[in-house]
Amino acid sequence: MKTAIIILLVIASVVIIAATLMMEPKTNAGSLFGQESNIYGTSVHRPKDALLNKMTIFSGVVFVLSLIALLAL
Repeated sequence: MKTAIIILLVIASVVIIAATLMMEPKTNAGSLFGQESNIYGTSVHRPKDALLNKMTIFSGVVFVLSLIALLAL
């Protein structure tokens, strides 16, 4: 049981790191370097960022819960 929780903890931490690194920076300097945007000034790639944001939040919750479970054993 302890090994399964440790594996879940490692997987959650890797997903958090990967999703965070794949997110687009939230600066306005992107338009200076040719970043695509629509007429309202928001990025075209927002659905990808929304998915990565949800993955990060979900993985964070799994990480905290598995850490609490590991400490309880």
